[in-house]
Amino acid sequence: MPELQEEITPAALTDAVMLGEEQDAELNEMASPQGDFTKKGLNALVGAYNAIAEMFGQSPDYPMFGEDAGMLPEDFVAALMMVEAAVAEAVAAGVLSEEMGFSLADIVDDASLKVLAGKLTSIAKEQAFIAWMREGGEAPEEEMVEEEVVEAPVEDVDALFASRV
Repeated sequence: MPELQEEITPAALTDAVMLGEEQDAELNEMASPQGDFTKKGLNALVGAYNAIAEMFGQSPDYPMFGEDAGMLPEDFVAALMMVEAAVAEAVAAGVLSEEMGFSLADIVDDASLKVLAGKLTSIAKEQAFIAWMREGGEAPEEEMVEEEVVEAPVEDVDALFASRV
């Protein structure tokens, strides 16, 4: 039975890419923290993100905010989601403590922006995380140490019991 194959045209491929980009944008908008964010709180988070950005192959020059905002920009949300996912994996692998994990859904005000900024600043300095990221996000291999089992000779055990009777 002959297989039917559709020819993939450049226009169809472009449409598929655009649809994927639209879906990504919708997801980022849905995940975007919303609240009453001041310029100071936003810029604290940007500074912390810039300190960690290079670990993710990103440029450490995300621009500072010039005014207060009620929603984080889509590109910034995408960048933070990437960091959030890596941190979650590092926590699951035991590289970072659970306290370092975060969710963008918890970002609702300036205080939560500053808490996240503090976490990112700490994570950026965490040597175990830095090494983990260099290794491609894989759990560090643990050395297998074989414990030497020392068995007491049978006659010593028998003598021990006999002396106690």
